[in-house]
Amino acid sequence: MVKCNKCSKEAVVKLHYNKTDLCGNCFCDQFENRVKNANKEFKLIELNQKIAVGISGGKDSAAMLYILHKIVEKVHGTTLQPILIDEGILGYRNEAIKKAQALCEKLGLELKVFSYRDGFKLTMDEIMDLKKANPKAGFERSCTYCGVFRKTLLNKAALEMKADTLAIGHNLDDIAQTFLMNMFHNEPERLKRFDVINDEVEGFVPRIKPLIYNPEKEVALYCELKRLPYFRGECPYSNESFRGEIKNFLNNLEQKFPGVKFNLLRAYLSMRGELQKAVEFDKMFPNNGKKKGNNGKNGNKQELENSQKIAEMIVNAGSFSIAKQKDADLQTTGKPTSTITKCKNCGQNSSTQLCKACSFVIEIGRKKMETEGQNRAIGGKQKKSIKKFD
Repeated sequence: MVKCNKCSKEAVVKLHYNKTDLCGNCFCDQFENRVKNANKEFKLIELNQKIAVGISGGKDSAAMLYILHKIVEKVHGTTLQPILIDEGILGYRNEAIKKAQALCEKLGLELKVFSYRDGFKLTMDEIMDLKKANPKAGFERSCTYCGVFRKTLLNKAALEMKADTLAIGHNLDDIAQTFLMNMFHNEPERLKRFDVINDEVEGFVPRIKPLIYNPEKEVALYCELKRLPYFRGECPYSNESFRGEIKNFLNNLEQKFPGVKFNLLRAYLSMRGELQKAVEFDKMFPNNGKKKGNNGKNGNKQELENSQKIAEMIVNAGSFSIAKQKDADLQTTGKPTSTITKCKNCGQNSSTQLCKACSFVIEIGRKKMETEGQNRAIGGKQKKSIKKFD
């Protein structure tokens, strides 16, 4: 029998990254302490707050909600409001909602559900059906649409509830994956905005990530040991995601070199200060010295020069290099991505005249009309050929 390194009871898990064997109770204590440590280090939860908790019915949000509920019981005046985004994926989200509802009932909390159908007049199943019907139309990957719609709707829901913060179930693996994805895509703007707790910006509810120190596999084990209800299925469209490739890559590395994911987290956290300097630079010089109305070739050239100046500043601060600013919205609107304005369609915060969610809705609507037009044309040709045959 393998004994727990802390209490000598029978161990149920071996943590290879720190060569530790733990029993169920000691493992759960360590898991919860990591959440408490994240709270203390980053001041995630404060007195008299209303915290919107984004849950999905999966393991990460189940563990997060359960532990936050235990913590908040001891924090004066602070309350939790679970919210769930229904993307409209039959056989997946409708089943996960049942698990989320069961957990909320167990904790005595009321679950509020917001759907793509109500928010955007479409569902992910409908988008994917259109993509299959017209594969040459240039549809984005499913996760590209879903990520934008989900973030937008979560923020709208949290604003509607007048929440002070929005808790999301990003675990250690998610942080490491996102860090690498932003590096591989050369997207410094996204990396600057990505944080354990986001700065307060009018129109955006700050997000907190309580599970930052907890690996994904340990989240699943915690849920099993605590017998928390959660949905075990995977999104049927996840095979399209770049994140999935990064996830497999990191899992293979972790298996060969235990501790890689924690090392990536430490690397990211060590860069937070330098990234914040870049954010402060953007606040001081929101237009990066560019004159208004200069949207032509000279404007794009000036934008690249300004981006290079920012890059040099970050490099000199000891962070990382930025080859160029390649944001498509910046190129077409002439506005830097750090400038916050209001979407002219929905009124939500945006870095361009139309927020990404509204742009996608319009784009999908246009492609839907094109697909329906092609289908009508094909149907008409088939009818004519049948008449000729007769």
